[in-house]
Amino acid sequence: KVDVETIIDRILNKRIFPIQLREEANFPWNVTLVSDRCIFHPSHPNVQIIFVICLLYYIAYITVFLETYAMRARRKISASFFEQREDERIKYLHQKLVKNSEHQFS
Repeated sequence: KVDVETIIDRILNKRIFPIQLREEANFPWNVTLVSDRCIFHPSHPNVQIIFVICLLYYIAYITVFLETYAMRARRKISASFFEQREDERIKYLHQKLVKNSEHQFS
């Protein structure tokens, strides 16, 4: 009877992997992957800069979410000064709605 596992083990150990390393092996060379000059030395974050960045983000979010309301307020303010122009605008928008509804149902 032939033991296939021992034959394969012998082939691998003698032909393919002839060098066996021991766990306690010491090598005479030293490999340094990162130089001491390249290592970053962290510092504490500046609280003032964080506050300014958070304030800018807050202003950006408020601007995005309140843009619609600002446009409505601008229109109401201009309508209070130019009432005739606002009446023309209302008539134009009404005709546009009627025209779009006719195209949808025909």
